[in-house]
Amino acid sequence: MQTKDGRFDPRGTVSEAELVQITAKVLLLDVKSVNSWAEHFNV
Repeated sequence: MQTKDGRFDPRGTVSEAELVQITAKVLLLDVKSVNSWAEHFNV
C-alpha cells in the first residue's frame, strides 16, 4: 500500500487488491485462496 508522506492513514481507502493482500498476510494465506474466499461475498 502506498502512504502519503510515509504516514499511516486509518481512514484512507484501499483498493480491492490491497485488501486481498492485507487479508492474506494477516491470515497467513496466499492471495489466490483469499480471492476464492472473497468471491463468496461478492467483494
